[in-house]
Amino acid sequence: MSADELAPKLWRIPIPLPAIPGAEHLGFCNAYLIGPEPWLLVDTGMTTDEGIKALDDGLAAAGVPIEEIDSVLITHHHPDHYGMSRPIRDRSGAKVMIHRRDVEMMYESLWGGEQSFGAFLGAHGGPGFDGNAPPLLGAKEYRPAAPDAYLEDEQVFELTDRRVRVLHTPGHSPGHCCFQIGDEGIILTGDHILPKITPHVGYFPGGNPNPLGDYLDSLKRIGEGGYRLGLPAHGEVFLDPASHVGRIVAHHEFRLKATVDALGKGAKTAWDVVPEIFGGDLPGFHRFAAFFEILSHLVLAEYEGLIKQERDGDKILWRRA
Repeated sequence: MSADELAPKLWRIPIPLPAIPGAEHLGFCNAYLIGPEPWLLVDTGMTTDEGIKALDDGLAAAGVPIEEIDSVLITHHHPDHYGMSRPIRDRSGAKVMIHRRDVEMMYESLWGGEQSFGAFLGAHGGPGFDGNAPPLLGAKEYRPAAPDAYLEDEQVFELTDRRVRVLHTPGHSPGHCCFQIGDEGIILTGDHILPKITPHVGYFPGGNPNPLGDYLDSLKRIGEGGYRLGLPAHGEVFLDPASHVGRIVAHHEFRLKATVDALGKGAKTAWDVVPEIFGGDLPGFHRFAAFFEILSHLVLAEYEGLIKQERDGDKILWRRA
Protein backbone atom coordinates (compact mmCIF):
# COMPACT_ATOMS: atom_id res chain seq x y z
CA MET A 1 0.00 0.00 0.00
CA SER A 2 1.18 3.51 -0.77
CA ALA A 3 0.41 6.90 0.72
CA ASP A 4 -2.64 8.71 -0.64
CA GLU A 5 -4.06 12.21 -0.24
CA LEU A 6 -7.62 11.85 1.08
CA ALA A 7 -8.35 15.59 1.15
CA PRO A 8 -6.15 18.65 0.61
CA LYS A 9 -3.15 18.36 2.94
CA LEU A 10 -4.57 15.23 4.59
CA TRP A 11 -2.52 12.12 3.81
CA ARG A 12 -2.89 8.50 4.83
CA ILE A 13 0.44 6.67 5.19
CA PRO A 14 -0.02 2.90 5.75
CA ILE A 15 2.75 1.56 8.00
CA PRO A 16 3.31 -2.23 7.70
CA LEU A 17 3.21 -4.08 11.00
CA PRO A 18 5.44 -6.99 12.00
CA ALA A 19 3.95 -10.47 12.21
CA ILE A 20 4.06 -10.75 16.00
CA PRO A 21 1.29 -12.08 18.25
CA GLY A 22 -1.57 -9.61 18.37
CA ALA A 23 -0.55 -7.68 15.25
CA GLU A 24 -0.26 -10.37 12.57
CA HIS A 25 -3.90 -10.07 11.46
CA LEU A 26 -3.82 -6.27 11.15
CA GLY A 27 -1.29 -5.84 8.36
CA PHE A 28 -0.95 -2.06 8.55
CA CYS A 29 -1.48 0.87 10.87
CA ASN A 30 -2.70 3.97 9.08
CA ALA A 31 -0.69 7.02 10.08
CA TYR A 32 -2.27 10.34 9.08
CA LEU A 33 -0.33 13.45 8.09
CA ILE A 34 -2.40 16.61 8.58
CA GLY A 35 -1.46 20.13 7.49
CA PRO A 36 -0.58 22.62 6.37
CA GLU A 37 1.78 24.21 8.85
CA PRO A 38 2.24 23.16 11.49
CA TRP A 39 2.09 19.54 10.31
CA LEU A 40 0.66 16.88 12.61
CA LEU A 41 1.21 13.13 12.45
CA VAL A 42 -1.42 10.88 14.03
CA ASP A 43 -0.12 7.43 15.07
CA THR A 44 3.17 5.87 14.01
CA GLY A 45 3.08 2.10 13.61
CA MET A 46 5.95 0.05 15.06
CA THR A 47 9.70 0.38 14.65
CA THR A 48 10.84 -1.86 11.82
CA ASP A 49 12.95 -1.18 8.72
CA GLU A 50 9.83 -1.62 6.59
CA GLY A 51 7.85 0.77 8.77
CA ILE A 52 10.53 3.46 8.67
CA LYS A 53 10.74 3.18 4.87
CA ALA A 54 6.95 3.40 4.51
CA LEU A 55 6.88 6.55 6.64
CA ASP A 56 9.74 8.15 4.72
CA ASP A 57 8.16 7.28 1.37
CA GLY A 58 4.82 8.70 2.51
CA LEU A 59 6.39 11.95 3.69
CA ALA A 60 8.25 12.23 0.38
CA ALA A 61 5.00 11.73 -1.56
CA ALA A 62 3.41 14.51 0.49
CA GLY A 63 6.45 16.74 0.02
CA VAL A 64 6.86 17.19 3.77
CA PRO A 65 10.34 16.72 5.31
CA ILE A 66 10.20 14.88 8.63
CA GLU A 67 11.67 17.97 10.32
CA GLU A 68 8.46 19.87 9.50
CA ILE A 69 6.31 17.59 11.71
CA ASP A 70 5.46 19.73 14.72
CA SER A 71 3.52 17.21 16.83
CA VAL A 72 2.94 13.45 16.89
CA LEU A 73 -0.53 12.71 18.27
CA ILE A 74 -1.14 9.18 19.54
CA THR A 75 -4.67 7.75 19.55
CA HIS A 76 -3.71 5.24 22.26
CA HIS A 77 -0.78 3.42 23.81
CA HIS A 78 -0.93 0.07 21.99
CA PRO A 79 2.34 -0.85 20.27
CA ASP A 80 0.98 -0.73 16.72
CA HIS A 81 0.06 2.95 17.24
CA TYR A 82 2.72 4.31 19.59
CA GLY A 83 5.63 2.03 18.75
CA MET A 84 7.69 4.27 16.43
CA SER A 85 7.14 7.55 18.28
CA ARG A 86 10.60 7.72 19.85
CA PRO A 87 12.57 7.28 16.59
CA ILE A 88 10.30 9.84 14.90
CA ARG A 89 10.85 12.36 17.69
CA ASP A 90 14.60 11.74 17.58
CA ARG A 91 14.65 12.49 13.84
CA SER A 92 12.15 15.36 13.73
CA GLY A 93 12.22 17.12 17.10
CA ALA A 94 8.42 16.88 17.16
CA LYS A 95 6.42 16.89 20.39
CA VAL A 96 4.81 13.55 21.23
CA MET A 97 1.36 13.73 22.83
CA ILE A 98 -0.95 11.08 24.26
CA HIS A 99 -3.76 11.10 26.81
CA ARG A 100 -2.64 10.87 30.43
CA ARG A 101 -4.88 7.88 31.22
CA ASP A 102 -3.03 5.70 28.74
CA VAL A 103 0.31 6.58 30.30
CA GLU A 104 -1.10 5.63 33.70
CA MET A 105 -2.31 2.33 32.30
CA MET A 106 1.10 1.61 30.78
CA TYR A 107 2.60 2.06 34.23
CA GLU A 108 0.15 -0.44 35.70
CA SER A 109 0.80 -2.97 32.91
CA LEU A 110 4.58 -2.70 32.86
CA TRP A 111 5.37 -2.38 36.57
CA GLY A 112 2.39 -3.98 38.20
CA GLY A 113 0.92 -1.04 40.07
CA GLU A 114 -1.40 -2.33 42.76
CA GLN A 115 -1.70 -5.77 41.16
CA SER A 116 0.72 -7.51 38.79
CA PHE A 117 -0.47 -8.78 35.43
CA GLY A 118 0.15 -12.37 36.55
CA ALA A 119 -1.77 -11.93 39.79
CA PHE A 120 -4.67 -10.35 37.89
CA LEU A 121 -4.84 -13.34 35.52
CA GLY A 122 -4.73 -15.80 38.40
CA ALA A 123 -7.48 -14.07 40.34
CA HIS A 124 -9.82 -14.44 37.36
CA GLY A 125 -9.02 -18.10 36.78
CA GLY A 126 -6.32 -17.67 34.16
CA PRO A 127 -3.09 -19.66 33.84
CA GLY A 128 0.14 -18.83 35.57
CA PHE A 129 2.12 -16.02 33.99
CA ASP A 130 5.80 -15.35 34.65
CA GLY A 131 6.25 -11.59 34.67
CA ASN A 132 4.32 -8.37 35.04
CA ALA A 133 3.98 -7.04 31.50
CA PRO A 134 1.76 -8.27 28.65
CA PRO A 135 4.13 -9.73 26.01
CA LEU A 136 3.53 -7.09 23.31
CA LEU A 137 4.69 -4.29 25.60
CA GLY A 138 8.12 -5.91 25.69
CA ALA A 139 8.47 -6.29 21.91
CA LYS A 140 11.68 -4.84 20.46
CA GLU A 141 9.58 -3.09 17.79
CA TYR A 142 7.80 -1.10 20.50
CA ARG A 143 9.80 2.10 21.08
CA PRO A 144 7.41 4.65 22.59
CA ALA A 145 8.53 8.16 23.47
CA ALA A 146 7.84 9.56 26.92
CA PRO A 147 5.16 12.17 26.18
CA ASP A 148 6.16 15.82 25.94
CA ALA A 149 2.59 16.83 26.80
CA TYR A 150 -0.79 15.22 27.33
CA LEU A 151 -3.79 15.34 25.04
CA GLU A 152 -6.98 16.71 26.59
CA ASP A 153 -10.60 16.38 25.57
CA GLU A 154 -11.74 19.27 23.33
CA GLN A 155 -8.16 20.46 22.85
CA VAL A 156 -7.76 22.23 19.50
CA PHE A 157 -4.71 22.37 17.23
CA GLU A 158 -4.78 25.46 15.01
CA LEU A 159 -3.27 24.85 11.56
CA THR A 160 -3.05 27.30 8.67
CA ASP A 161 -6.27 26.22 6.94
CA ARG A 162 -8.03 23.97 9.44
CA ARG A 163 -8.47 23.04 13.08
CA VAL A 164 -8.00 19.59 14.58
CA ARG A 165 -10.08 18.86 17.68
CA VAL A 166 -9.31 16.12 20.22
CA LEU A 167 -12.18 13.89 21.37
CA HIS A 168 -11.43 11.67 24.36
CA THR A 169 -13.18 8.37 23.59
CA PRO A 170 -12.32 5.83 26.32
CA GLY A 171 -13.12 2.16 25.84
CA HIS A 172 -10.57 0.39 23.64
CA SER A 173 -8.10 1.99 26.04
CA PRO A 174 -8.81 4.43 28.89
CA GLY A 175 -7.08 7.30 27.12
CA HIS A 176 -8.13 6.59 23.54
CA CYS A 177 -8.65 9.74 21.46
CA CYS A 178 -10.27 10.46 18.11
CA PHE A 179 -9.52 13.57 16.05
CA GLN A 180 -12.06 15.75 14.27
CA ILE A 181 -10.79 17.52 11.15
CA GLY A 182 -12.25 21.03 11.20
CA ASP A 183 -15.83 21.28 9.95
CA GLU A 184 -15.16 18.90 7.07
CA GLY A 185 -17.25 16.04 8.46
CA ILE A 186 -14.13 13.89 8.85
CA ILE A 187 -13.19 11.99 12.00
CA LEU A 188 -9.99 10.01 12.61
CA THR A 189 -11.36 7.09 14.59
CA GLY A 190 -8.19 5.26 15.65
CA ASP A 191 -9.33 1.88 16.97
CA HIS A 192 -12.58 3.30 18.33
CA ILE A 193 -14.51 2.43 15.16
CA LEU A 194 -13.11 0.07 12.53
CA PRO A 195 -14.90 -0.60 9.24
CA LYS A 196 -14.90 -4.42 9.18
CA ILE A 197 -14.26 -5.68 12.70
CA THR A 198 -15.52 -4.86 16.17
CA PRO A 199 -12.77 -3.16 18.21
CA HIS A 200 -11.55 -5.06 21.24
CA VAL A 201 -12.70 -3.69 24.59
CA GLY A 202 -11.15 -5.47 27.55
CA TYR A 203 -10.93 -5.06 31.31
CA PHE A 204 -7.26 -4.73 32.32
CA PRO A 205 -5.20 -3.82 35.38
CA GLY A 206 -4.91 -0.04 35.51
CA GLY A 207 -7.87 0.48 33.20
CA ASN A 208 -11.14 2.20 33.91
CA PRO A 209 -13.63 0.55 36.30
CA ASN A 210 -16.21 -0.07 33.54
CA PRO A 211 -14.45 0.07 30.17
CA LEU A 212 -17.30 -1.34 28.10
CA GLY A 213 -19.74 1.15 29.62
CA ASP A 214 -17.28 3.93 28.78
CA TYR A 215 -16.93 2.59 25.24
CA LEU A 216 -20.67 2.54 24.57
CA ASP A 217 -20.98 6.11 25.84
CA SER A 218 -18.04 7.20 23.67
CA LEU A 219 -19.59 5.54 20.63
CA LYS A 220 -22.75 7.59 21.09
CA ARG A 221 -20.64 10.75 21.12
CA ILE A 222 -19.20 9.90 17.71
CA GLY A 223 -22.55 8.70 16.40
CA GLU A 224 -24.15 12.03 17.25
CA GLY A 225 -21.33 14.08 15.67
CA GLY A 226 -22.76 14.20 12.16
CA TYR A 227 -19.58 12.90 10.52
CA ARG A 228 -19.70 11.79 6.90
CA LEU A 229 -16.33 10.06 6.70
CA GLY A 230 -14.37 7.86 9.11
CA LEU A 231 -10.60 7.43 8.82
CA PRO A 232 -9.64 4.33 10.83
CA ALA A 233 -6.28 3.17 12.12
CA HIS A 234 -6.76 -0.17 10.34
CA GLY A 235 -8.56 -0.80 7.08
CA GLU A 236 -10.10 1.50 4.51
CA VAL A 237 -11.84 4.85 4.83
CA PHE A 238 -15.56 4.34 5.51
CA LEU A 239 -18.75 6.35 5.05
CA ASP A 240 -21.31 7.27 7.71
CA PRO A 241 -19.61 6.48 11.04
CA ALA A 242 -22.99 6.65 12.79
CA SER A 243 -24.15 3.51 10.97
CA HIS A 244 -21.14 1.64 12.32
CA VAL A 245 -21.99 2.81 15.83
CA GLY A 246 -25.34 1.04 15.56
CA ARG A 247 -23.67 -2.14 14.35
CA ILE A 248 -21.16 -2.19 17.22
CA VAL A 249 -23.75 -1.39 19.91
CA ALA A 250 -25.95 -4.25 18.67
CA HIS A 251 -22.99 -6.63 18.81
CA HIS A 252 -22.24 -5.77 22.44
CA GLU A 253 -25.89 -6.05 23.48
CA PHE A 254 -25.92 -9.58 22.06
CA ARG A 255 -22.56 -10.47 23.63
CA LEU A 256 -23.66 -9.12 27.04
CA LYS A 257 -26.73 -11.37 27.07
CA ALA A 258 -24.68 -14.37 25.91
CA THR A 259 -22.09 -13.78 28.64
CA VAL A 260 -24.70 -13.63 31.39
CA ASP A 261 -26.43 -16.74 30.01
CA ALA A 262 -23.09 -18.61 29.97
CA LEU A 263 -22.92 -18.41 33.76
CA GLY A 264 -25.90 -20.76 34.00
CA LYS A 265 -27.00 -21.45 37.57
CA GLY A 266 -23.57 -21.70 39.14
CA ALA A 267 -20.54 -19.48 39.71
CA LYS A 268 -17.67 -19.26 37.21
CA THR A 269 -14.44 -17.39 36.72
CA ALA A 270 -14.03 -15.20 33.66
CA TRP A 271 -11.53 -17.72 32.26
CA ASP A 272 -14.20 -20.45 32.56
CA VAL A 273 -16.66 -18.37 30.52
CA VAL A 274 -14.34 -17.90 27.53
CA PRO A 275 -14.93 -21.33 25.88
CA GLU A 276 -18.66 -20.95 26.44
CA ILE A 277 -18.64 -17.91 24.13
CA PHE A 278 -15.66 -18.41 21.83
CA GLY A 279 -15.16 -22.19 21.83
CA GLY A 280 -12.23 -24.06 23.31
CA ASP A 281 -9.69 -24.04 20.49
CA LEU A 282 -8.50 -20.42 20.48
CA PRO A 283 -4.72 -20.00 20.04
CA GLY A 284 -2.81 -18.44 22.94
CA PHE A 285 -2.94 -14.70 22.24
CA HIS A 286 -6.54 -14.81 21.04
CA ARG A 287 -7.62 -16.74 24.14
CA PHE A 288 -6.18 -13.94 26.27
CA ALA A 289 -7.92 -11.27 24.14
CA ALA A 290 -11.21 -13.13 24.52
CA PHE A 291 -10.66 -13.40 28.28
CA PHE A 292 -10.22 -9.64 28.71
CA GLU A 293 -13.24 -8.98 26.52
CA ILE A 294 -15.38 -11.40 28.54
CA LEU A 295 -14.25 -9.61 31.71
CA SER A 296 -15.42 -6.25 30.34
CA HIS A 297 -18.86 -7.74 29.67
CA LEU A 298 -19.02 -9.31 33.11
CA VAL A 299 -18.13 -5.99 34.72
CA LEU A 300 -20.80 -4.15 32.71
CA ALA A 301 -23.35 -6.82 33.64
CA GLU A 302 -22.47 -6.30 37.31
CA TYR A 303 -22.93 -2.53 36.92
CA GLU A 304 -26.35 -3.20 35.43
CA GLY A 305 -27.32 -5.48 38.33
CA LEU A 306 -27.52 -8.65 36.22
CA ILE A 307 -24.76 -10.57 38.01
CA LYS A 308 -22.65 -10.33 41.15
CA GLN A 309 -19.09 -11.07 42.21
CA GLU A 310 -18.09 -13.46 44.95
CA ARG A 311 -14.80 -14.77 46.32
CA ASP A 312 -13.53 -18.30 46.64
CA GLY A 313 -10.16 -17.92 48.33
CA ASP A 314 -8.04 -15.84 45.97
CA LYS A 315 -10.38 -16.45 43.00
CA ILE A 316 -13.06 -14.05 41.74
CA LEU A 317 -16.26 -15.79 40.65
CA TRP A 318 -19.35 -14.45 38.90
CA ARG A 319 -22.93 -15.55 39.50
CA ARG A 320 -26.29 -14.41 38.12
CA ALA A 321 -28.07 -12.03 40.47
